[in-house]
Amino acid sequence: MPKVIAQDVSVLSSSKRGLVYLTANDWTLVADKACRVNFRKGQTMILRGRRSNGVYLLVKGTARVQVLSNSSSPEIGPGEVCGEMSFLDDVPASADVIAQQDVEAYYLDRPTLESLFELFPHLASRFYRSLATNLSHRMREWIEPRGGSVAGFRSGPGSEGSPEFLLVSLNIRTKLKSVPKLFRVRAARTASPRTAHQKGSELYT
Repeated sequence: MPKVIAQDVSVLSSSKRGLVYLTANDWTLVADKACRVNFRKGQTMILRGRRSNGVYLLVKGTARVQVLSNSSSPEIGPGEVCGEMSFLDDVPASADVIAQQDVEAYYLDRPTLESLFELFPHLASRFYRSLATNLSHRMREWIEPRGGSVAGFRSGPGSEGSPEFLLVSLNIRTKLKSVPKLFRVRAARTASPRTAHQKGSELYT
């Protein structure tokens, strides 16, 4: 593996807010297939209202997530992912992502990911598990500032404020056939997909 790619993989694999369940072999496959892209400071990485058709893995720099209905603008940095909500739901992004500094990132488009997942089902499992964990963290951050509940959300295992509820908003019921059965069963036991999507659609993009 070239030195530059090895350094990138080190950044991505060491992040606590990225694709945390990927193995060293997984990262080798991802790095080999991903397209390296650059954004200048102030440039739009993801545009609200448009499909991302893939995910970005930040290697250098930071970006700001701008959600219209939220006064705060979360920041993401090296090792983190953006564009995952649009990718998972296959719908237009619900937020803009703007480079706060010059950004270097890996971009994985849908056809590339689907091809990898078809060849390596366990990679798919670890990839989606990582995204579910990240989105669960974001939902908790969204809930906690309001005292543990948000406009009808309940907390506790299996409830609307739990990670299981979040899985419904990932639209696991369609297209993500590589995801372990456990994830799909948990999703089926929670609130309706329509409600989940409405509540969780603005967890960045």
